[in-house]
Amino acid sequence: MNIISIVNQIGGVAKTTTAVNLASSLVELGQKVLVIDMDPQANLAKSLGFNKQPENTIYDILVNKLPLTKAIYPTKVDNLNIVPSNISLATAEVELIGELSRETLLKESLKESENLDYDYVIIDCHPSLGLLTINALVACNDVIIPVEPSIFAKKSLVEGLEQLMKVIELIRKRVNPDLNLKGALLTRVESKREEENLFKEELAETFGDKVFKTAIHKTVKIPEAQTEELPINLFDNTIRAAKEYLVLAKEIIEMDSK
Repeated sequence: MNIISIVNQIGGVAKTTTAVNLASSLVELGQKVLVIDMDPQANLAKSLGFNKQPENTIYDILVNKLPLTKAIYPTKVDNLNIVPSNISLATAEVELIGELSRETLLKESLKESENLDYDYVIIDCHPSLGLLTINALVACNDVIIPVEPSIFAKKSLVEGLEQLMKVIELIRKRVNPDLNLKGALLTRVESKREEENLFKEELAETFGDKVFKTAIHKTVKIPEAQTEELPINLFDNTIRAAKEYLVLAKEIIEMDSK
């Protein structure tokens, strides 16, 4: 079971969009997937058509110490399940401030759930480097960092990415030696091929060779799919972004098979 966190403390870079559409594309390729929503905004569930008021959420797993299996629910997509979030999660960091080993709560919960039968667990992270994101980084094997091209125009945002890399390296050294940067993913690209390659070169200045070959291009179809509460490959699998997420899923599976 490969556990992947989708992380960037900068908002608006398509973290949730990537989590939803990568998960659905992995399912299309025959994988069984669990997504975990670590964001109090709970947009992941809405994007998958999960509109219930669940009895339990990730908040209950972290704060009330319920077994993870008590908060797993099916979605509209076969073989794609979810551990949802809600606004209660916003108070979790304060409530857990005195908890021993509070940064390992999600990892321990996953470890204790021995009957989990998934090929991939994908964690959609809160846009911060607080306790929720730290829990995701401690629990996972791999990290994917979505990056939007506009980030290169702002020095402070590039410095934010460098800070994120330092946090990942610190967690690897101190808590989770298995933590691996899967890759930086260029999202919401509007450019021609030449400009796309230039953006990838700029990404390489921060991430070295850890940049995905695949890039995701911007399209009005993604917001339309979100409105219909469907992953893009189920909304319209003929458009460019749907094909790109499928190629990304293939790229990840190929990386994991080596």
